Amino acid sequence: PLFPYTTLFRSEDKPFEGVFDGNRKSIKNLELTNISDTKYNGLFGVVGKGGYVMDVVIESGRATTTASYTGAIVGKLLGSIATCENHMNISSEKTAGGLVGLLVANGSIENSYNTGKIIGNIAGGLVGSAISSELDNEGNKYYTSGYVSNCYNTGEVLGNIAGGIAGRANGYYIVNCIVNSEVKTSDGVCGGVVGYLSLQDMENTPLVSVKENVYGGVMGCRVSGTVSGTHGV
Repeated sequence: PLFPYTTLFRSEDKPFEGVFDGNRKSIKNLELTNISDTKYNGLFGVVGKGGYVMDVVIESGRATTTASYTGAIVGKLLGSIATCENHMNISSEKTAGGLVGLLVANGSIENSYNTGKIIGNIAGGLVGSAISSELDNEGNKYYTSGYVSNCYNTGEVLGNIAGGIAGRANGYYIVNCIVNSEVKTSDGVCGGVVGYLSLQDMENTPLVSVKENVYGGVMGCRVSGTVSGTHGV
């Protein structure tokens, strides 16, 4: 049987700002409860800039959600996660990632992986959407240095915008990641690493050529699965 779980720290005003060590203990038969007024769904709803989540293992379960952003570990991440893994399937009407739904600003993911099947309007093997820019107190946009590093995905990814690592990325660094899965879209865009990479938000991010006709903040990544649809990165 599945065990229903209601997301904690769902409010952006009161995010998780501590350190959580899962100690590599397996979480089995997890069912992320769908709450209609929840914007961020995951084991943690929102992890703030001071939050750090490590060694969390979701071995089995499922998430079927209408939240704006869903990730197995974190709905919205401004802090860091490391050495985490997800093996459950996620299906969302909106944005879904194997580990994180929305990765923002200096948020980072390291040494983590996903094997679950991820379905969403915007879907990523690890991250649904990654946005590197923030607004200061005067409303001016500035750019930060968040990243996804040394991670891999083997879970199938399906979406209108779909990527093996991130469904959508605006100016984020994705470094030394591996994708070995099917990435598919029916009538949208998809990519082995990133489905939709926005260059207009990358003025302060060096453009790095990783192979012919592919440009962006993507370095040292390898794709060995199948990409079906109009290609991103």
